[in-house]
Amino acid sequence: MARIPTLIEDPNIPGRVIGVNRKRLDEIPYWLLTDLPNNIVTVPARQSSPLQTLILSQIGPMRITNFGIQRTGACRVFLRLQDGDSPKALMNSAIHVDAICGNAGQPYNLPEALFVDEKRTLQAGFTDLSGAANNIRFVAHGSKWTSQQSDPTMERTRQRLEKKQYLSTPFWYTTDGNGPVVVGIGATVNAVVTIGQDHFFDIMTLSHVATGLYNINITHAQTGESLIQGPQEADYQIGSELLFGNGNFPFRLHEPRMIQYGQKLLVTITNRHVAQNTIYLALGGRAITVRMWG
Repeated sequence: MARIPTLIEDPNIPGRVIGVNRKRLDEIPYWLLTDLPNNIVTVPARQSSPLQTLILSQIGPMRITNFGIQRTGACRVFLRLQDGDSPKALMNSAIHVDAICGNAGQPYNLPEALFVDEKRTLQAGFTDLSGAANNIRFVAHGSKWTSQQSDPTMERTRQRLEKKQYLSTPFWYTTDGNGPVVVGIGATVNAVVTIGQDHFFDIMTLSHVATGLYNINITHAQTGESLIQGPQEADYQIGSELLFGNGNFPFRLHEPRMIQYGQKLLVTITNRHVAQNTIYLALGGRAITVRMWG
């Protein structure tokens, strides 16, 4: 859904303003929070919370563009959409919040906007990593429409969703196994990222949380091609500080890199830290349904 233009211009005279578009008043900034009484999600030490709902008010749909968080300790988050009886995960596993959430001054920019309406709820579950009781406030920023646009009943949009013809949704991948990559002093380890069977994945952003510096290479298992290529198509590990951002400033690829459904990425990591290195990776992008071409 495109943004409503503020000014109405003369189509015959470029640059000439006729007036102000009153419909612009129907598009407002909006903050979507976990529902009361769980506006603050309290997670016991080293435990996980139930999925918390973020239900949109009954006046208009929302376009989510940013994530922010406030927490008393480190934690991970798992996000999914609940559309009636059909849940749709937005990530392959829980991801460290500091890799995909910013703060009020610099919230995380989603690789692609997420559309929700009154019948589709966003859900978030949290897992504590701090070892102490954790109070978490999660927020999704975006724009909300308070008047009817095209398809006011949302029936056409919902039909497309049910038929898996919705073009794409934001999605995040971390390494397989529901845990971080832990690398000993001077050691090299291998990890895998497996793309789901129901979508293609466009890699668009790279972010992480790590104890210290490391070198990394990410290789397509089926083709042997690396995401990191140097002169004469050589590939090798490069420093994490050159490739990965964080929840405030994720590294954005200049061009998305598509990985087909069911394929794997091989991740090779060598620790450069003076102690054991615990690394949480987040590959952000969009999931494009396989059936849109069927």
